[in-house]
Amino acid sequence: MFKLISYLEEHKGKYKPFKAYALKELGIAFAQLGSFDIAHEHFKSSINLLNELYPKGHFILGRTLFMKGRAEWLAGDYAQAKKTFPLVLDVYQKHYGEDHLEVAKVNFHIAKVALSENRLQEAEKLYTAALGVFEREKYLSRSSVLKDLSNLYFKKSQLIKDRDPKLSEIYKSKAIDYIKNSLKIAQESYPKDSPRLKKLESKLKAL
Repeated sequence: MFKLISYLEEHKGKYKPFKAYALKELGIAFAQLGSFDIAHEHFKSSINLLNELYPKGHFILGRTLFMKGRAEWLAGDYAQAKKTFPLVLDVYQKHYGEDHLEVAKVNFHIAKVALSENRLQEAEKLYTAALGVFEREKYLSRSSVLKDLSNLYFKKSQLIKDRDPKLSEIYKSKAIDYIKNSLKIAQESYPKDSPRLKKLESKLKAL
C-alpha cells in the first residue's frame, strides 16, 4: 500500500481518487492496529483530497468520514467522534434518505458514543432506531445492537439499585433478555467455537 501511495504521489493529479482511497484504507488498517494518531493523519489526508475532487457533502466523503469517526470512538476520543459522525449522518441522509441501512449504521455508532458517555436516554433512542432498520434488513449487527442495549440496561439497573431495587431488577431482567436475543442471533451466524459467541455466553453468565 505504501508503494502504491509513492507511485501515486509521483503522478500527482492523475490518480488523486485512487490516492484518496489508498489513504483511507491505510487509516482503517492503522486504526485496527491501535495506531490511532497515524490513522487520523491518513484519514485527514484522504478527506483533504476528496474535498479537492468533489463538492461539499458529496456522498463519497461519507465512507472515509465514517471510518474516521469509528477510529475516534475506538480511541476514546468521544469529543471528536461527536463532531465527525453528524457530518456522516448529514451526507448519508441527503444521499440515501432517512430510513436507509447506511444511515442506521451511523446512528448505531452515534449511540455507541452516547453510551460511552453515559447519555443513556439518547443512546437508547438511537439504538432503537438503528435496530428497527437492522431487523428489517436482517443485518447481522442487530446482534451487536442488542448486546449494547443489554449493557445500557445493566447500567440503568446499577444506577438506581439503592434508590429503587424493584425497578433495578426490572432493568436487569431486560438486560438479560437483550443479551439472550443477541446470543440467539449470533448462534445462527457464527461457528460454535467463535470467540464472539464465547464472549456473549460469558456476558450472559455474568448477569
